[in-house]
Amino acid sequence: MASNRDLIHVKGFYMINFNDLSPAFQTEFHEHDEWEFFYIDGGEALCVTDEGSKLLRAGDIVFHHPNEPHNTVCNGKSIATVFNILFYCDSPAIEHFRGKTLRVSESVTNTLKALMNECNATYRVSDYPNSGSLREHPPLGGEQMSRLLFEELLLLLMREFAGDETKATDNRKDSSMDPIVEELCEYMKKNICGKLTLNDLSDKFHFSKSFLCDIFKKQVSCSPIEYYLTLKLTEAKRLLRESSVTVRQVSEILGFESPEYFSRYFKKRVGHSPRDFRKMLISNVETKKLKTERNHESI
Repeated sequence: MASNRDLIHVKGFYMINFNDLSPAFQTEFHEHDEWEFFYIDGGEALCVTDEGSKLLRAGDIVFHHPNEPHNTVCNGKSIATVFNILFYCDSPAIEHFRGKTLRVSESVTNTLKALMNECNATYRVSDYPNSGSLREHPPLGGEQMSRLLFEELLLLLMREFAGDETKATDNRKDSSMDPIVEELCEYMKKNICGKLTLNDLSDKFHFSKSFLCDIFKKQVSCSPIEYYLTLKLTEAKRLLRESSVTVRQVSEILGFESPEYFSRYFKKRVGHSPRDFRKMLISNVETKKLKTERNHESI
């Protein structure tokens, strides 16, 4: 069994970002070989994985484990301030954070703020794609201090939430979410290959369409049908990424009215057609492998 001093060891950072995301911000569905610490410092954003979606508000932390497909979508109304770190860690204890979404408490706030300040002084945290590279004149010991503060934060989070899973949530459940909205989300996930309409949801849950839209928007910041289409889009990306099914087959599997409509909707939301999206995934594999190998060599 590892000693306390070896419980968590962060080998290095791959990328550090501290940015204000525009209301219309949305990443493509992606994955990486590193662990990711993702903190919402202001505003809110929807985090989507293969397991479902999670609405993150100011003060929430989510962890993505290596090679977990995910994307981030802002609410279309307000700026979201985010601080995230992609990091290398092979300590067994890091598995404690797999699938976890945590709420920042007063006991960890000082360490978190110190970490953000140290990273901001040491790294170019708002200069994509160079995020994580050193500033021209970083403070003495800035890299080591940032790593130590991050390890301290992880240990404090482990102390606070270990043995009390009621304080933590996973990507499938939000304790602050209205039960009606939870049931709606779960029903749409189970029927992702269907052709649900607002009328169908109204009949199923015995509430008016206006009531369902109002309560859903207050909790998730979009309409039920927009959420349903986002689920379909996420699954479409997974199918394009992990299977050899054709674009037409993806459209049919997910219940889109036609392959042409599916392609138009996909391009509108993602910025690329389904075929181009698949080509980009294939071409990016070797680039990603090369970049990861170079970064590991530099650790």
